Amino acid sequence: MGHWRLVVATDELIWSDELYRIYGLDPKTTNITRELASSMKLPDDAGRFSQAIEDYKTGKPVSDFEYRLKRTDGNIRHIQGSIQPEYDGKGQIVSFFGISQDITNLKDALNSRNAVESRFKDLIELAADWYWEMDENLAFTYVSERMEEITGLDRKRFIGRSRGDAEGDIIAEGDWQTHQEDLINRRTFRDFRYRYKNEKGQLFYWSASGKPVFNENGDFAGYRGTGTDITAQTVLEDKLRQSQKLQAIGQLTGGVAHDFNNILAIIVGNAELVRERILQKQPIDLHIIDAIIRSVKRGSDLTSSLLAFSRKQDLQPDILCLNEGLSSFSHILKRAAGEAIDLTITHQENLWRCRVDSGQMENAVLNLVLNARDALPSGGSIHLQTANISLDEAKALDLDIELGDYVTLAVRDTGTGIPEDNLTHVFEPFFTTKEIGKGTGLGLSMVYGFAKQSGGTATIPASSSEGTTAMIYLPRHQEEA
Repeated sequence: MGHWRLVVATDELIWSDELYRIYGLDPKTTNITRELASSMKLPDDAGRFSQAIEDYKTGKPVSDFEYRLKRTDGNIRHIQGSIQPEYDGKGQIVSFFGISQDITNLKDALNSRNAVESRFKDLIELAADWYWEMDENLAFTYVSERMEEITGLDRKRFIGRSRGDAEGDIIAEGDWQTHQEDLINRRTFRDFRYRYKNEKGQLFYWSASGKPVFNENGDFAGYRGTGTDITAQTVLEDKLRQSQKLQAIGQLTGGVAHDFNNILAIIVGNAELVRERILQKQPIDLHIIDAIIRSVKRGSDLTSSLLAFSRKQDLQPDILCLNEGLSSFSHILKRAAGEAIDLTITHQENLWRCRVDSGQMENAVLNLVLNARDALPSGGSIHLQTANISLDEAKALDLDIELGDYVTLAVRDTGTGIPEDNLTHVFEPFFTTKEIGKGTGLGLSMVYGFAKQSGGTATIPASSSEGTTAMIYLPRHQEEA
């Protein structure tokens, strides 16, 4: 910051060394005059200094002013100046005293900030999303114009209101309580989906992401974030799901019809035999009645599998040891695998107990063995192994189940493996690689549904040309834990 003094009587101009530095001049070699100082100012700004002096002389108010100068090295500097008159004992102006401050760096910073703000504004208005801000009371203080362009809604209806209090009906697609907890605990949230219905009944699907903002003292100051209109995307997804349902129903029809036709053929055939025996007054063999009963039971089991898949069949859980269940069930598993396949079981010592429906558990294990058998057309081996496992946070998150202790069952085969393209679809309902009419595609879906309903999960963590491993995770019984 430099200063100067102008003597009115002699027009003598006196500068401080700092003012010389600001102008880029050497005080030892430069004789400063008003003409020299004026010549260094840009033409548009040269008259401001003289105008301020004249205004003082005529009694007009004078405020601080800015001007630009061009130094001898070509550098342009921005200067803020102030001027005050100095009076003699008779009240006459004898000189003017002024202060000049180089504000070039400040100007550059302001220009840079303005440029950033301008770019930011352009990005906001041109983005596919809209931008919003909330205050510490979680009320909207700003919603960008982009929202009006995208939705046609007046953004002013949201100002001063929270997301839940906005005009119209808010319906959370996800967990509204968790979202509220995020806001209360000042946590960042991403892709919170909700529906908004305005007073005209028009329905919108939106997604919001936000980050908390804190002031320089660390106090919570609100949120800022983005909003996205996903109405068109959601409508398309609904249509796709409907199409997939129709496709699934068609796929299910072929498999279920095949299975039930086989069952009905046995029932009808044996019922006709019974009718002929009765008409001919011949004795009825019990094996004919038994065949009918077995077929009815097969139909009941198929219905049970369908219900278990849809999760509309209530499980009847018991506290059991999986080792004991497998031991009592092993002869059925070996018979299902066939003579060409070597089926073995390894039991974990001191295996934890779990609380599951024993009938559905047997059904799930049988389905895994049957799938492994189908992958061994030329024979091979199937190995079942139980284990205790404690999941850490990362593993539990990866499996999408609760942190804690689990009993696991691994079913490994030496078959041909599952193609990588199919691996992510094996637990999907009605998905099957078998020929049309050879199955319903519900086996692994039922396994997955049973495991999830029991509080665990089912996965296929490994598959290659040397075989496949399927895993069932069941939570350890809490009373035992």
